[in-house]
Amino acid sequence: MSRVGKHNNYRCFKCGKSIITIDRDEGVAPWMLICRATPNCKGMMYSSFYRITIIDFLRQPQWEWCKPTPEQYSDASPGMREHFDKGGLDIYPIERQSHRTRTREALKDKP
Repeated sequence: MSRVGKHNNYRCFKCGKSIITIDRDEGVAPWMLICRATPNCKGMMYSSFYRITIIDFLRQPQWEWCKPTPEQYSDASPGMREHFDKGGLDIYPIERQSHRTRTREALKDKP
């Protein structure tokens, strides 16, 4: 079952805030991550496993789960490369989407 285009809610149990993510690519997103809702919060965010409320669904996603570009892959740590090699996705702020989309489109046109 594809999750591309699906929204997910991650809630931090330390600060209590949440973020909405969207899956842009096929792959695996982790069920927990370091808080991205509150600057300097060191709490852990936990996935709602794509079970979101209508209120969450109506919120615009702030983050996206994507496969890395070749440049991002080469800059990644060995642990992250292993994660990517097994189908794992990485999280990026939505405002980077236009750059990421242009990069992907440019790579498709290369022989």
